[in-house]
Amino acid sequence: MMKHPVYLQEKITQGCLLFDGMGRCGKTLVAPLVSDLPKVEYAQNIIAVNEIPTLWRLGSIEESAAVSLLRMVVDSLYERNTIVDLVRHTADCFKYLGDESQ
Repeated sequence: MMKHPVYLQEKITQGCLLFDGMGRCGKTLVAPLVSDLPKVEYAQNIIAVNEIPTLWRLGSIEESAAVSLLRMVVDSLYERNTIVDLVRHTADCFKYLGDESQ
């Protein structure tokens, strides 16, 4: 039994597509291409997403901890990308308004 239980947060998204594979297999080539599809966002290759499943497979961490860590990493990427998209959209709106007034 674990000393400190791991509690899972509620999911931010219902579906998540992760490209995984060995190094140099083409993940960084394919992922941006797929992100051009509707409702798909690209999150850069994060080492934690590669290493957490490996640590779980090796028995270094329990499955519940691996799931919780992966959710935390993906949630933080999703939140950051949402904020960046909002800032870019707002900047584009102001840029458009500035061009229109000339």
